[in-house]
Amino acid sequence: MIILSKQELIISLRMRFKLFKSPNRIGDVIEYKNVEYLIIGIEQVRLIGSILEVRYTCQNLAIEHSFKPMVNLENDYVAIDVKVDIPKVVDGREKILGTDSNLVTIGSVFEKDSLYYRYHSFTDLVFDSMILNMQMLAEPVRPVTVESARNQLLSHKKQKTGLFLV
Repeated sequence: MIILSKQELIISLRMRFKLFKSPNRIGDVIEYKNVEYLIIGIEQVRLIGSILEVRYTCQNLAIEHSFKPMVNLENDYVAIDVKVDIPKVVDGREKILGTDSNLVTIGSVFEKDSLYYRYHSFTDLVFDSMILNMQMLAEPVRPVTVESARNQLLSHKKQKTGLFLV
């Protein structure tokens, strides 16, 4: 386990697991340097050779605080299940999603059912045999209207060519 950033109440911890061993989950309590931390988020999931590396957002349980939980009244997130079939090692090299070791990048955009979404956060990680099930939240990506896009393009072209109406 490696500590990535030190803050009093909230820290990032990176942990490594052998493939097919289920990693810790949100809500689990882990111990680091004799201090107990509650896992409150998953920041990154990477595959490095035959090791699954997970970076967690953790809350130090030894510190009392007065922060009130923030409530999001406009919860527009969609639950997404991502399944990754972890291949067997072939010729000493892992073959998964090309050369990128990040399995899913937070903030990246994808299409589902002719709509576009952006990965927002991980909510759970579980191994089921050779399949890594990642539950995530995604937010809709809403393009601007055609009219607004045309106006912005026209404004950009005018600015680029130096044409302005007085």
